[in-house]
Amino acid sequence: MAFGVLAGQITVIFLEVLLGYVGARSGIIKDRDSKFLSDFIMKLLLPCTMLAGAAVEGEPELLTQAGILFVLLLLLFVATTALCRVSSWLHHDTPGKYAVLVGTAAMPNCGFIGLPLCSALLGAARGTVFAGMAMASYNVWFFTYVVCLFRPGEKIRLKTFITPTNIATVAMLVLLATGWRLPAPVQQFCSAVGGCTTPLALMIVGVLLADSDIRALPSEQSRIIRLSIAGFKGAEIARRLGISINTVKTQKYRGYRSLRLKLSKFVFLFGSLLALFADLK
Repeated sequence: MAFGVLAGQITVIFLEVLLGYVGARSGIIKDRDSKFLSDFIMKLLLPCTMLAGAAVEGEPELLTQAGILFVLLLLLFVATTALCRVSSWLHHDTPGKYAVLVGTAAMPNCGFIGLPLCSALLGAARGTVFAGMAMASYNVWFFTYVVCLFRPGEKIRLKTFITPTNIATVAMLVLLATGWRLPAPVQQFCSAVGGCTTPLALMIVGVLLADSDIRALPSEQSRIIRLSIAGFKGAEIARRLGISINTVKTQKYRGYRSLRLKLSKFVFLFGSLLALFADLK
């Protein structure tokens, strides 16, 4: 039974991703639409989802479990950062490359991927609590460390933490800790609106997947990566395209970085689904 339920949830996730993919490929969803939907989800729908997660009842240990998850994820981010530091040292990366490596290697994508998976596996309310703590942990690590890598010397500003999702997450934790409940109409509103988050988030994943091929890159980056995949070395590519070797290195790095940022979401998604199947055997 458990396998059948999980298989059904995974099928729903796949179809929602497929819908976004088809929409982008057919031209129905444009780049500007994707950006609008992403902002709409993160700034309006997701906060409602967080508040709806405070409706969990009869689980006093949930808050403790969420706190443990917060600490464990922070430790995971620190460990990932250390591995990136070692890798950059071995490859003699510039500070800019190290910043990009850290930012992409530890990106958990808790909102667009983590929330649907947690909801499918743990139920909407409990899944929302754990996904919310994962996002909070990532925000602490990102805004206190990663941002400083991209902006050396810039001081950490409190206002960077003040986002609709973070405010809603804190409110959710307060409600869970105190046992207070939102007024019934507000709770129903948050549950109804928050229920749109998962399907829309997965549609955005499908849109990104449709835009994740080499053809979506700028023409010069696309040509360089195609030649690189074909086995040509940097000097040969520079000679064929009539550009400098430094330009080849820069555009190749930017192209692979762009593809990695988009494809990392799907590696995480399908890797997680495979792990869930493995746990059932």
